[in-house]
Amino acid sequence: MARLPKGIARTVFGFRAYVRVNGQLVSKRFPPEASIREMKHLREQQRVELRKGAPVRRRPTLADDLKRYLAAIAAMPSLEDRTREIESWLPRFGNRSRGSITPDEVRAQLHAWRTEDAPMLDAKGAPLLDNDGNPRIRKGLSASTCNHRRTALLHLYRVLDGRAAYNPVREVPPFKEPPPGPRGVPLKTFRRILEAMPDTKTRARLAVLAFTAMRRSELAKMQPKDVDLRRGCCWVPTGKGGEPRLVMLNVDGKNAWKAFARHDAWGEFSKDSLRNSFNRACAKLGLEGLRPYDLRHSYATALRAAGADLADVQAHLGHSSPRMTKRYAPLVPAKLKAAVLKLA
Repeated sequence: MARLPKGIARTVFGFRAYVRVNGQLVSKRFPPEASIREMKHLREQQRVELRKGAPVRRRPTLADDLKRYLAAIAAMPSLEDRTREIESWLPRFGNRSRGSITPDEVRAQLHAWRTEDAPMLDAKGAPLLDNDGNPRIRKGLSASTCNHRRTALLHLYRVLDGRAAYNPVREVPPFKEPPPGPRGVPLKTFRRILEAMPDTKTRARLAVLAFTAMRRSELAKMQPKDVDLRRGCCWVPTGKGGEPRLVMLNVDGKNAWKAFARHDAWGEFSKDSLRNSFNRACAKLGLEGLRPYDLRHSYATALRAAGADLADVQAHLGHSSPRMTKRYAPLVPAKLKAAVLKLA
């Protein structure tokens, strides 16, 4: 039996000729005595008619898939960070379909982020300038930042397609990160930074972060009823699930909350705006390498130096394990030395 041309199939009643254009299918039955030429001619006529009136179907791009992905992970506690990480892929692959992205392209983009210099931008995309008016340049992204971006794209494929489907990120190994070290600095350094900032809502928010060791996401959820200055404490709705925790306040903490209330700084706020104001104050003082999240590390280190044990610091920071707390607040040699001398 001769092989039939594409688009023509044999049935129990004779033949069926079909054509598909942009996902739209049209078919017609023919008797057993119909000629192949007749059926092929009809297929060509149907194809022409469909192309005239059928809308062109556009393949979804990574930018289209991003909307579906963010809707699927809307309950993720770190949604804001994940959104920023996954959007970093759009300039390179935003107009491409996910199926066309190769492991080599993913590897090349991660390598470019890791090694290439780039101008530092503010929240509106404008370049940040130093004291001399020159653009500020960052020397490539850290291994940790690149790995976060890699994880975001890897997770997008898994959420939308499943673990067993094609995933070009799976073949690209993460960068090796250096062992995490303490980032705590003396609290007096942050007092200088706060003093270099104008009296705004942003400064009030940074002051609360500095003297409570709260996360930014936790501060955004705080309400006036959660703060009790008379008793010197506040109840923090933890940003990563779990029960609210009690945070005690010293004089600095109470003053920070008073300024916070005076500016009516409650509610959600921009992470980029906070970071840019912080960076400008650091540049004014000639300080480099600091970030707002170091406030949390610094307060934890200060607590341990003041005599708090690891369990107390863990409870204050809201960590689920002491292992994480050790990264934030490592052993204080001076405190250990004083304990050893007491044994004499």
